[in-house]
Amino acid sequence: MKRKARLQSAKIWMTKYSGKNLIKGYQKHFGVDWSCAVQELQMMGVQPDPQYLQKLKQMVVRILKRNQSLKQIKKAKEMQDFDPESDESFSYIAGFTHNGLPYGLTWEEMSA
Repeated sequence: MKRKARLQSAKIWMTKYSGKNLIKGYQKHFGVDWSCAVQELQMMGVQPDPQYLQKLKQMVVRILKRNQSLKQIKKAKEMQDFDPESDESFSYIAGFTHNGLPYGLTWEEMSA
């Protein structure tokens, strides 16, 4: 639903809303993020508590930092698991021919 239609629908929804947290209810009902919910509620004349908004901003910063940290950990683990001296055919690549083809011990030879 686009903003214009959402704002019209929200006026009716707000009169029927009986929950405790208007911003969270708006987010869930209309499927928007918290910043969009806050902005649209402010457009309709609702002024949220500044302390609550500050907590929301801090929460988003923590989530972004956590996600970035998780990505770095995942990338480091992938790099740790990567062995440049092996691939799907060779368990150990001793070198490459002048044509660029690898040679060494295959996985079958290693398991025998």
